[in-house]
Amino acid sequence: MNAQQKEALAPLSGTWGSLSEQQQTNFLAYAQRYPKLNAQQQQRLHSRLEAWSKLTPEQRKRAREKYKAYKKLPAEKREAVKKMVRDRQAASGVPPTPP
Repeated sequence: MNAQQKEALAPLSGTWGSLSEQQQTNFLAYAQRYPKLNAQQQQRLHSRLEAWSKLTPEQRKRAREKYKAYKKLPAEKREAVKKMVRDRQAASGVPPTPP
């Protein structure tokens, strides 16, 4: 792993060894794009990786299952889900995620 990849994946440093080879490969692919991101996008990536690293294995599994189910939805249903999530975030005071 080079210095740029280490910087990109720093939030995962504590859990890197527990990730499967496939997961490490996937995260390294994200790290390849990291230098091309602007500062805001880099911060967003870091915050998401940090949140992911704090999930339990069971929570990660459920998140992957939800993502797979979401990707199978027709486009109009995906938009409805996005709206629902944004509405819930707004109601709870969580800053919205950029589209």
